[in-house]
Amino acid sequence: MQRREHEVFWRRDGTSFPVEYTCTPVRAKDGELVGSVVTFRDVSEREQLEAQIRQAQKMEAIGQLAGGVAHDFNNLLTVIKGRSELLRRRLRPDAIHSRDFDLIKRTADRAAALVRQLLAFSRKQRLEPRTLDLSAVVAEMSTMLRRMIGEQIELETPTDPAPGHVKADLVQIEQVLVNLAVNARDAMPAGGRLTLRTASVELDDALTRQHPGLRPGPYVRLTVSDTGIGMDADTQGRVFEPFFTTKGPGQGSGLGLSTVYGIVKQSNGSIAVESAPGRGSTFTIHLPRVEEAVDSRAAAGSASPAAPHRPATILVVDDDEAVREVARDLLVEHGYSVLEAADGPEAVRLCEASQEPIDLLLTDVVMPGMTGIELGRRVTSLRPDAKVLHMSGHMATELAPDDLRDAGGEFLPKPFAPDALLTRVQAVLDGRSRRAQVRD
Repeated sequence: MQRREHEVFWRRDGTSFPVEYTCTPVRAKDGELVGSVVTFRDVSEREQLEAQIRQAQKMEAIGQLAGGVAHDFNNLLTVIKGRSELLRRRLRPDAIHSRDFDLIKRTADRAAALVRQLLAFSRKQRLEPRTLDLSAVVAEMSTMLRRMIGEQIELETPTDPAPGHVKADLVQIEQVLVNLAVNARDAMPAGGRLTLRTASVELDDALTRQHPGLRPGPYVRLTVSDTGIGMDADTQGRVFEPFFTTKGPGQGSGLGLSTVYGIVKQSNGSIAVESAPGRGSTFTIHLPRVEEAVDSRAAAGSASPAAPHRPATILVVDDDEAVREVARDLLVEHGYSVLEAADGPEAVRLCEASQEPIDLLLTDVVMPGMTGIELGRRVTSLRPDAKVLHMSGHMATELAPDDLRDAGGEFLPKPFAPDALLTRVQAVLDGRSRRAQVRD
């Protein structure tokens, strides 16, 4: 009978490692126990891999929770922003009331920014990936980063001269650099050195085992190192969790590094941290390397205010009554005729029964019974001249650009400002297709 046990062995240099040993009894022909064979095996790599898998599963579960919370908050913020703007327009100009409405708007905008960070962590934000030279992005950001971290911190940006192209969203990669630089700055209150280094590397089986989710092949590595106060093992285990922070009250939201984690993961990369108290921290990011030429497209601009429009009838579909009503009131106030439905089946019945022309379907995407994408297909089959505009605060993989294109619709993210809704509606009605995400 074998017996398997675990133990910790110590090396001469004082470090330890876990071992698993199996004890097998040795018996004589008459069954008498005469000895045993003990086999020891170093299980460091296995336990490290198991810990990485547990951490990945925990982060995935937190991400799903964060994505669901973000969706619900986006619906609430859509109502708050829309209703406050409607009230502002309906009341007489008044300095006191104007200040109140400005405060509501600024607060809602701050809340929307936090929700976007939650969506980034949960990997449910819409990205606009293009081919980037990561070394060039670091070089272009260096001036701004120097101003941000202050004169007491030295910034070094050694980069690999070999081209290191990646497929990623430029704005989000810049956000990664800013968040990591801010984290490093806060870890060096007395000054120090921040190093951003890029390199083109090849990862083999042994290296990819240290980074769950990666496959062997070519990558671009970005390392961000500081000489700050460092972190203990417990802090490293939670550093990417949303709302986790070691800073004092009011000194940080705890979403900076979780946003970095989500952006990197959604870009098909990996991120890891190495640190020790008093020895600084190093964040290592690997992004898949591509051979495509750099895409020099300019970033998409924001929405312009809505201009006068032609008369149109819009069918608004959303299972959240408050969101549906605020969209209706905004459109009616701007001169549109509006029909309403609480879900997909009701909208289809309305299309079949109504004699009114339907120029545009404005529909939520994630709804019970029938998704907005499926509804768009049903409505355009019944009303071939109708345009489709999807809206959602839950930017999951169901909202991939290919799905929207195949469904023949455009997309507006929640929460949206009234002008963003009106501008987007008019653009779709006028046939000005703009795949760029409209932000408030």
